[in-house]
Amino acid sequence: MRRALRRVVMAGCVQLDARMVELLARLGNEVLAAGCELIFLAGANAWLAQDDALLLAALHPRLRGRYRLVAATSEAEWLETIAGRALLISGRFHHSIAAAAVGTALLIAGSNTAKNEGLIDRLGLNPDAVWMDAAQPDVASTRLAALLRNPAAGTVDPARLAQLRDLARGNFEKLPRRG
Repeated sequence: MRRALRRVVMAGCVQLDARMVELLARLGNEVLAAGCELIFLAGANAWLAQDDALLLAALHPRLRGRYRLVAATSEAEWLETIAGRALLISGRFHHSIAAAAVGTALLIAGSNTAKNEGLIDRLGLNPDAVWMDAAQPDVASTRLAALLRNPAAGTVDPARLAQLRDLARGNFEKLPRRG
């Protein structure tokens, strides 16, 4: 029986400098060398974010076009691209929340605030398993390899996820009802 091809999604980062571009290119090549399909997720609405376009232009020659581009034009397409994948590699806050909610493992970078660090804590994930830093590319590569072997360290415990969903639901229960 053939093993199903593992699919890894990569999305951009707010903190996108030359070192982060190099790290994402390196990780993308390592995903491909591990025999996985690499999917680059751009956009989340009808317009491609400028930084996604810049990142893709920088990554394209380094990855030699060996990825599938999904330029999502709807929330449903965006979420479908993240769901059911082996891993999400990104520094985007909302992408990481979505991945956590649908059971996709995370390898996450910093953002323009400490929100991603806070998200890792809130999700109950170990930063030593899921955090990537462009200043430590070898550490990021080691964490990627570990998550590709066993994504459990990058996924949120179902009980924790249920608690977070209950808390989120509670945010809306006290809103006034219309009509």
